Amino acid sequence: MKWSDKKIVYFFTGTYPYGTIETFIENEIIYLSNVFDKVIIVPTTSTKQRRKLPSNVIVDDGLSEMFRKKNRKLKNFFTFSTLKALLYDWKYLHSIAAIRRINSFGSDAKQAYNWLKKNEVNNALVYTYWLNGKTHGALNYKLKLQKNIKVISRAHGYDLYNYRHNPSFWPYRQKTLQLIDRLYVISLDGKKYLELNYKTKNNIVVSRLGVVDKGTLGETSKDNILRILSIANFNKVKRIPLLYENLLKYAIDNPNARFQWIHFGSGDGMEDLKKKIESNNIDNLHVDLKGRVSNKFIYDYLSKEPIDVFINVSESEGLPVSIMEVQSFGKFVIATNVGGSKEMIFKGLGYLLDKNFSYKDFKQAIDYFNSNLFMIQKKAPQIRGKCLQAYDGSKNFNMFANDILNLLDE
Repeated sequence: MKWSDKKIVYFFTGTYPYGTIETFIENEIIYLSNVFDKVIIVPTTSTKQRRKLPSNVIVDDGLSEMFRKKNRKLKNFFTFSTLKALLYDWKYLHSIAAIRRINSFGSDAKQAYNWLKKNEVNNALVYTYWLNGKTHGALNYKLKLQKNIKVISRAHGYDLYNYRHNPSFWPYRQKTLQLIDRLYVISLDGKKYLELNYKTKNNIVVSRLGVVDKGTLGETSKDNILRILSIANFNKVKRIPLLYENLLKYAIDNPNARFQWIHFGSGDGMEDLKKKIESNNIDNLHVDLKGRVSNKFIYDYLSKEPIDVFINVSESEGLPVSIMEVQSFGKFVIATNVGGSKEMIFKGLGYLLDKNFSYKDFKQAIDYFNSNLFMIQKKAPQIRGKCLQAYDGSKNFNMFANDILNLLDE
């Protein structure tokens, strides 16, 4: 293959660099900009709030304008490509929801295809941060127009595990896995899932995300208050109300102990939970819902404020960056055994809960932490060391950036 002298990557995101989500890209973009001559970010959604970027990173809002067009999904439905997609995934067509899912996927693919065609993308790398319709659109563009491009993607959780969806499938998944130049999954569990369910091992590589080493251990409580931290947006998968219900029961069962629960994250259901907390007001459990904040704010909080234990009760995960973040400050983690979480709970340095844990299981986890508090605090440097060995962002993102750069020479 003959490539242009300049190494260019077209980076398709959801909202980044706009808004406040997809925060994990903030670290990765630095390493991409270091190895590529130019990084062109193509977000699906654009807003007024935009984060700072390296000088050789530019943003093209053309795709987001396409996605804002009215009736784009309706127009896509009455096309040959939609009929073709319905025939390809016919075995999943048990409901109207399945047809809508295929059409939505196809519409997203078409917009990505049209954007690439309009911009005459060639002699470059196309990288979709999520394994979705835009990935399929890029592959169609490459094959139909015989373009000299490489198409890669990351796969995390929602874009990887079929059971995260109803109906539980991803359109064209088998074909996408066969055609993609390389797929980077963020956990070993994700790699095994794809290989088992799609009988393919082609070009699937584990490339973990990572965190920035702040070079310090976090503070712990010294006033006999057990401080519990959680970080997640409010949605059904994260089960934040379930965490509160179990913390409330534990506080009621231990009236002579004092607890503080700090939560970062917002979304649908947060206001309802606030009302429930107000109605259940008890003296020995103080709840502090801080809402959505920047990554920098969380890092500053972890470095300065006392935190004793971190809890994640998600019913599904990819590889939670929040766990990496707290472990990099030496914090003990209690997490449900879902997705890649089990890969992050180091032996003797964390606690795994069953996905469908009971209050008895939850109580046992907190009791274990309390009864081993002195030992766990002594092991904080070990937790931090293990975390950075596996999830050091400077190492992981640099390896990833150089690996995808080398794809251009293969």
